[in-house]
Amino acid sequence: MIAHIPRPMHDLSLDLVNVVVVSIAADSRIEFINRKGCELLGRPVAELTGADWFDTCLPAEVVEETRSVFESLMSGELEASTSHENEIVTAAGERRLIAWSNAYLRDESGVITHTLSAGDDITDKRELEREREALERRQQLLRKMESLGALTGGLAHDFNNILQVVQGNAELAREHLPDDHPSARCLDDVLVASLRATELCRQMLLYAGRTDTELENLQQGDLAAEMVRLLEASLPAGADMEVDIAADLPALQADSTQIRQLIMNLVNNASEALQESGGRVAVRVRRVELQGAGLVCRGCLEPIPDGRYVLLEVEDDGEGMTTETLDRLDEPFYSTCFAGRGLGLSVVRSVVVAHDSHMTVDSQPGGGTRFRVYFAVRVEAVDTSPESHRRPSSDVAGSGCSILMVDDEEGIRTISRCMLERLGCNVTEVSGGREALEILTNDESVFPDAVLLDATMPGMDGVETLRRIRGLYPDLKVILTSGHPLESLLTGPDDPRPDLFLAKPYAVTDLAAAIEAVLPGD
Repeated sequence: MIAHIPRPMHDLSLDLVNVVVVSIAADSRIEFINRKGCELLGRPVAELTGADWFDTCLPAEVVEETRSVFESLMSGELEASTSHENEIVTAAGERRLIAWSNAYLRDESGVITHTLSAGDDITDKRELEREREALERRQQLLRKMESLGALTGGLAHDFNNILQVVQGNAELAREHLPDDHPSARCLDDVLVASLRATELCRQMLLYAGRTDTELENLQQGDLAAEMVRLLEASLPAGADMEVDIAADLPALQADSTQIRQLIMNLVNNASEALQESGGRVAVRVRRVELQGAGLVCRGCLEPIPDGRYVLLEVEDDGEGMTTETLDRLDEPFYSTCFAGRGLGLSVVRSVVVAHDSHMTVDSQPGGGTRFRVYFAVRVEAVDTSPESHRRPSSDVAGSGCSILMVDDEEGIRTISRCMLERLGCNVTEVSGGREALEILTNDESVFPDAVLLDATMPGMDGVETLRRIRGLYPDLKVILTSGHPLESLLTGPDDPRPDLFLAKPYAVTDLAAAIEAVLPGD
């Protein structure tokens, strides 16, 4: 039917459509191309007409495959209705993805002489689809994090209460035994295991975003050097540690505990990736300035903003990671290491997010892996390491003071009473907030110097009890204690703040320090 339309009208009609229309002869030369095709390719019609379509308009790596499709069309082996996608390359070298629909043109004897193809530029559409898929993956990850956060938040209080009983009893029992006692080693092992369990719980809370970030002026270079010295001994036999830490690093506002956790997990991950024959782990810290670098942060679509950064780089020459492993890198409990918990890199991601920083990952199978974490330099702060504070002696701290202890767990009350009495305190214990208020308002004979108050209790919880105490006795010192982070407990703008927060599980020395902090003159 096309053959009966006058040529000028035919050309005009095809120039009006917003898709590429091209007719290619049997010898692969362009017989006709419309205005849209010329605009997209960035070439005039005179240059394109008669040119070899494949050599002129396609990237070299797709020429062979696309010629094969074309030859199948010309021979009639492939149905004309078959759609096909391939890239074209413009005069400026830009690549565009085109979705083609094809038809035959035959001569009077029915022999196929040309193909007539209409192509829709779907480059931007595919990019949007990739972005949408990436967004959906991030949303799925966020949902997993929220689920894990709800799980760990619910478990943390009970888990840390159990650890409080285990750790506290073991600590008090150990104090009564000489080092050469047969049971001393057993109790030491219990204490070490309870500390490991506490650290695991903290990692889970950190991953779930339920830990408080305590910012201080921090010299990351010194911290990295300290961690490298500790971790170097854990490298496999035959492995080398390469360390390059610049001397002119600015101080950062960061949480030292979380940064230590990040460095430890990155170095441990690099160490586990090495072959049994050894290898190399490199840790580098330096100052960088990004200007139009176009680096895209892992886990988001936005480029890393221009500016000044302290760059932490951990690289290994191990086995590298497949695309599948890279895609699942942030998932909790996913690990390619048999002995791994799968929390390490998830925790790294959480620390990066908590510090409003950025991370990139480069890896390929057999080519090693490189993690880069960019910490923004917001001020050229002078490094002021916090002054070392004196740990009070558990023999004198709190001696003679009166403590009202409020906790719904009998095991916690028992061990906390033992600790407090070990510190020389006079203890009154109750199991709930209402009982505590009754004692404060009705029994002056046992009015305390301070209250040790559990945050999570049935009925009147610790936060509401604290609110009532503040209203009745604003000068009464309150130590709030919980297995939850403080900021997750105080969610309202008017929630009262305790004089001190003590995280469970705590040791006798921790309790002594808390009492001395709120009752320094006693």
